[in-house]
Amino acid sequence: MTSKELKQMFKNEGIYMWEIARALKIHEVTFGKWFREDALSKEREMLVLSAVEQIKQERMAKKRKG
Repeated sequence: MTSKELKQMFKNEGIYMWEIARALKIHEVTFGKWFREDALSKEREMLVLSAVEQIKQERMAKKRKG
């Protein structure tokens, strides 16, 4: 997946890049630097997709509670 496609996915899901950086426990500036290249490494892409899923699950859990 290209950096542009990932950013579009974040937008579609309503997830901010800083939220993903927080989930990955890295600084948001560092996370932004990952996107300077056309595509992330497969390892980083998997980390990002995992963090997105984690955020989505946390949001769903909050909706169920309240």
